[in-house]
Amino acid sequence: MNRTIRLVLLMGLALGACAPGLTPPPELPEPDPPLGVEERAFQIEEAEAERAASEADAVVDDAAPATLPVNPGDFDIPIHVNERVLFWMEYFQNRHRQWFQLYLQRMGRYEHLIRGKLRERGMPQDLIYLALIESGFSPRAYSRARAVGIWQFIQGTARRYGLEVSHYVDERRDPVAATEAALNYLQDLYADFGSWYLAAAAYNSGEMRVERLLRDRFDGARGHDSLFWSIEDALPSETRNYVPKLLAAAILAKYRDRYGFSRIEPNPAESFDVVPIPDAVELTVLARAAAVSADELFLLNPHLHRGVTPPGRTFALRVPPGTGRTIVTAFESIPPKQRVRLLEHVVRRGETLSGIAARYGTTVAALQELNGIRRPRSLAAGRRLIISRSGGGAIPTTADLDRAAAKASPATGGVGVAIPSPGNDGSATDGHRGQSGSAQAAPPPRKQSSSKPRTYRVRSGDSLWSIAERFGVTVSQLRTWNALGSGTRIMPGQKLLLGPPGPRVIVYRVQPGDTLWTIARRHGVTTRQLMEWNSLAHDAVLRPGDRVEVRAGS
Repeated sequence: MNRTIRLVLLMGLALGACAPGLTPPPELPEPDPPLGVEERAFQIEEAEAERAASEADAVVDDAAPATLPVNPGDFDIPIHVNERVLFWMEYFQNRHRQWFQLYLQRMGRYEHLIRGKLRERGMPQDLIYLALIESGFSPRAYSRARAVGIWQFIQGTARRYGLEVSHYVDERRDPVAATEAALNYLQDLYADFGSWYLAAAAYNSGEMRVERLLRDRFDGARGHDSLFWSIEDALPSETRNYVPKLLAAAILAKYRDRYGFSRIEPNPAESFDVVPIPDAVELTVLARAAAVSADELFLLNPHLHRGVTPPGRTFALRVPPGTGRTIVTAFESIPPKQRVRLLEHVVRRGETLSGIAARYGTTVAALQELNGIRRPRSLAAGRRLIISRSGGGAIPTTADLDRAAAKASPATGGVGVAIPSPGNDGSATDGHRGQSGSAQAAPPPRKQSSSKPRTYRVRSGDSLWSIAERFGVTVSQLRTWNALGSGTRIMPGQKLLLGPPGPRVIVYRVQPGDTLWTIARRHGVTTRQLMEWNSLAHDAVLRPGDRVEVRAGS
């Protein structure tokens, strides 16, 4: 699959005194982040649900009686069934089936956490399905309305309920902190309206809207779920369908055998240890030094949306169980200047790309590629540029760092830094939809010895010369193996062969109804091979039009 590199700026980290041209990040609303595969997929789902809601508005009659063999005792929220609820049950079972299966699978990772918090507060357990219809249990869900995380908080409500939304940390993405905030909000709404249906509607559209409708139509009455059905015609389409979607999701999830979802294997429950990290470090650097999985660090800390711990304060980092001591030792062994690999420069009036390149020992071409600059002469003052600090070099191993630490002197001076955000460049995964790749740092220098060709994904600041040096090959060989002709231009995210080409690659375009299993069977390969070749996880969602690489003759 084509993958795009997502680089997001981490501004104003001072390791000492700020270098000229570098400023601390202002506390302003965050711009829209670059959308990776998972974020784009969520917004596609969002648009599909909006279209379905419009259809429901046109065809269903909420006053029409509907029957369904459900036992109210199986639920701890009232179950009301009408045509709109049946519409969403049909939608989840058929048109949206692949997504709903994924939601139930993901739920396993957070179910223990959320149900435990609900139980502690004496709240209905079935409120867990609000997270299902809000985000499909994806911490990286990002709506077009800029709502974020499993519980889809907008920035104002998040801060109102004590969540940090800063340049370094976005606790809307933190399943633990966001669950506490969401349940606090829902409890407040229930205290206001005395009905979980009304509380859910207010959670979706805002309490003031629901309050106004109850005041205008029923003299401020509250406390009855039936009031939702009496005001739903005046609610926005999304909210009008919100409670029916919640009820439909609860029914399908409770009666999985009846509706064909019994074979879903939930993801394992999340578990972790917590260690204090006293300053900024890139998660990929820390993972490399500690010889732990960077994938797991990103997965456990989705709220570190820059892929780095915040500077100048101690941060409680979640780490795989049993790795705490190793992580702390690794952090202490990394020289401060090697804890981050990219820096940021704020362009001042009169500066040019050539002058900036000379200042940092890089090239104009490298700056253009890394920052997407087409016209270097139109460089505006105030623009923030990412500059490679390490030239794409390998992250040291623990042994390398131990030796370096013994010789290293304390860091002098400082720069602002920018860190790659965990995204779709092969640097991180969050285990959702399986569309993200491995989060390993660049490999250490080594000779090409395997008979099977290896590949390398180009990183920011790489050149053909540096890659050739790292892997013990020549620039000429790299050009030949990758059909580069006489050129030397490579782009971040580009995949290069590090040996002679192997089997012929067929690019297959996904058709409606295709699954990894059917594609593998059609081409005489295994699903595991497809997953490896395309950096997919077992729960990857394929959509018509997606491209899948198949290596013929493998």
